[in-house]
Amino acid sequence: MTSVLILEDCKQNAEALGAIIKESKLDLHALFAYTYDEAIRILKSEVKIALFLLDINLDAFEKENKQGILFAKKIREIPFYAFTPIVFITSIAELELISYRETQCYSYLVKPYEKNQVLELLSKLAMEKTPMKREQLTVKKAGVNYRIHIEDIICIEAIPRGVSLYLKEEILDIKYLTIRQLLEKLPSEQFLQCHRMFVVNTDYIDYVDTVNQLIKLKGIHKTIEIGITYKSNMRRWMNE
Repeated sequence: MTSVLILEDCKQNAEALGAIIKESKLDLHALFAYTYDEAIRILKSEVKIALFLLDINLDAFEKENKQGILFAKKIREIPFYAFTPIVFITSIAELELISYRETQCYSYLVKPYEKNQVLELLSKLAMEKTPMKREQLTVKKAGVNYRIHIEDIICIEAIPRGVSLYLKEEILDIKYLTIRQLLEKLPSEQFLQCHRMFVVNTDYIDYVDTVNQLIKLKGIHKTIEIGITYKSNMRRWMNE
């Protein structure tokens, strides 16, 4: 059963949301947090959350209280939750744009909301989930997390103070990331280091020029040199 965390200071409102979630029949299980600290404890636990429903203002008597947004920022600091849907609940319309900009939230509900609005939102989220999960890699560029499908990485090139990811549709330069760090996250049977400056996705190898020690890749106009110390890696792959 998939867990949904509801952060709402009003117990009555939280339980009403929980009842709607149960009524949706989407195999969802509601967890409740009534304060920022309770939500942090759940976030740090071993429970994996698939959806966050967060009240922005956790104090009805203090209009400037935006602990829901603060909690959302804590969520985004955890790589596992970099793209997990966050839905904000607010009665203050101008906070909508703030929440979108600061935390890349999925959507929002403005109080008082209707039951059908919640059900439609849950159904939409359920439909967007793909039945087959493609392996993904999360990298950070300019403070923004990017989720990349591993199968879309053609090759990786070391650049000054970072790496370039050659993808099917673009080239992504990521600062302060090394080839070694990436290799620890990528499947070793698929990614091969052929030079101190290059790693290739073997699925994209068009041909290997063993005379000139070069690799031609599909999808990009780039020829990769095979480094002297990496020839054995290449031979092992060719003999498999």
